[in-house]
Amino acid sequence: MKNLFKYFICILFVSCSNNEGDYTDNPEHKASKSIITNETKSLYTSIKADYLKQADRPLSTAQRSALIHKLSDKYGLNTYPNTGTSLRISYEDITRQELQQLIENSDLSTAAKNSLSNFANTILMVQYQPDPELYDYLIQYQYNVLTDNQFNSYDIQVLNTTSDMAMLTTYGDDEEREDEDWDIAVGHIASWINSSLESNEEAALETLIQQLK
Repeated sequence: MKNLFKYFICILFVSCSNNEGDYTDNPEHKASKSIITNETKSLYTSIKADYLKQADRPLSTAQRSALIHKLSDKYGLNTYPNTGTSLRISYEDITRQELQQLIENSDLSTAAKNSLSNFANTILMVQYQPDPELYDYLIQYQYNVLTDNQFNSYDIQVLNTTSDMAMLTTYGDDEEREDEDWDIAVGHIASWINSSLESNEEAALETLIQQLK
């Protein structure tokens, strides 16, 4: 788990598919690791770094939840002022149409809105495929975002923070999902996007806490 979270912090993802050797030897993949290392920082890198220091052994879902609650106190989440930018409804009730409205009403560029919409639709479909396919998709998505000159710095920040949260929520406990009955819902994706749009670590942390309850 410690090594897994190092990948999250650096965002140097290594494919866990059976074609791992071919993938990591790919020149584009090597270039993507360099770009991600040097040019990208997730909004909540400091939280993940703190998490890594304390999560030095495998944790159960309950233990992980307790740790994140502890970090929420440390980072002042409970006293963080309400900016009024969050969706103040239950994420479980969000429809695909409302998810699309969230994207359309954002300050992202048109290209980024299209990318984020496609990302959401793909995640909802790919989640039922074998784990390596979802994992590889998330890796490739981040590389594509970083190398697409249509995106500005804010676009990149939001798109890759959203995909970070997808990775962390899906693979946070282990390289394979522990609960095979757990599905990624439209509401989960909406919460990832909404937290990324808020552009603060507390929002990202709040999303992780809510999804671990």
